[in-house]
Amino acid sequence: MSDFAGRMAGRVVRQACAMLLLWLCAAAAQAAITIVPRSFSATTPVFYTDTSVSANANIQLKCNYQAFAITSDAVPSAWARIENFGGGNLSLGGGDDGIYQLGSFTAGQTKNAFFYVCSSYTGTTVASQTYDVKVYDRKPTLPSPVTLSTASYSLTINNNIITAANSDVATIVAGPNPAVLGGVITMTVSGDGGNLGANEPFALTPSAFTAWRADAYELFATNVVFTGANSGSFDNQLYFSTLGNGATAYVATYYFRAVTTTTSPSALSPVAFVGSPTKHTDTTKGAYAAVGGLLPIDPATNTLTLAKLVNAPTLPAQGGAVTYTLRLTNTSSYAISVDDIVDTLPATPAAATYVTNSSTFGGVAMAANPSIAGGVLTWTGPFSIPAGSFRDLVFQATLPATPGLYTNSTIAHIG
Repeated sequence: MSDFAGRMAGRVVRQACAMLLLWLCAAAAQAAITIVPRSFSATTPVFYTDTSVSANANIQLKCNYQAFAITSDAVPSAWARIENFGGGNLSLGGGDDGIYQLGSFTAGQTKNAFFYVCSSYTGTTVASQTYDVKVYDRKPTLPSPVTLSTASYSLTINNNIITAANSDVATIVAGPNPAVLGGVITMTVSGDGGNLGANEPFALTPSAFTAWRADAYELFATNVVFTGANSGSFDNQLYFSTLGNGATAYVATYYFRAVTTTTSPSALSPVAFVGSPTKHTDTTKGAYAAVGGLLPIDPATNTLTLAKLVNAPTLPAQGGAVTYTLRLTNTSSYAISVDDIVDTLPATPAAATYVTNSSTFGGVAMAANPSIAGGVLTWTGPFSIPAGSFRDLVFQATLPATPGLYTNSTIAHIG
């Protein structure tokens, strides 16, 4: 999780308060939801690795993105989570917290979730490596989340994968570099899948190294275009079981969002696993062997600030309602997305209360009230702030007839 850096608070006498904060940083009814894997076969699920490619554990092929297509009835908010790992060899990697924001669904809409999972297994093959993918009605770390759907998977780790001499990654292009915190990085990979037999498996992952910062660069969409003996364009699909005979070239485009800053560059390590018996991209050729090695993504820069305004510096002794404006300003040349905004209402000298249905964002009434736990209000996004612009989240709170100083604070989160 990343918080907008720096903060400065102001205070107001008697019944109202204002705060300037520069800090980085609804229950749903039961719904019919389906969860479909898009990174492995649903009938013979395999997790591909190769720990023999190097003595350096950081550049062995230990990790894959696990992708899932999630289709739902209409719900106001949904989050996916990968959890309950069993079998002893699979776990989240790269700092991934295993929580993925899906947002609201219209009836029959499909959205995608991606999780970075790594293996600690160094043998040949091992079966019964399990985990669950669950969909919740809110962020699972908030109070009283409701489970809307659960899918359980059991995979076999295949660490008996060999290098394919005629399969490599020719080029990798990623940008903008450095990224803008909250903005999008596009990584385009052109590769050669080699010669495939009929209906041989073909699997892709944007990264395979344990050192990849999945917590800093959140994968949210993919596209794969095949040329040669196979053709077609496929969105948010990383596994293909029905490709035809012959030479297969591909261009894979991966879309990440920068969700925190890092202290050093992160090396890209896209890999394809192809054929039967399965082989993988040669990590000594093409882009892997180019001068300087794999392209690094530099640490993201922050161009986002959060300011807090209040419509009245004081209130009369009987108290009353005040209007707070939370202003998100984006000075970059790229659109930025914020995941949530959290406001802590004053609790002393007496508790302030949120005015129901008073929230707007960008001048438009919000469909749902914030989640409320005590005096903590959480509005779940994503909230988009266009390049070189700002957006206001406005709401009202009632301050009681207890004279004193009321101090309020707000924080916005990316990631």
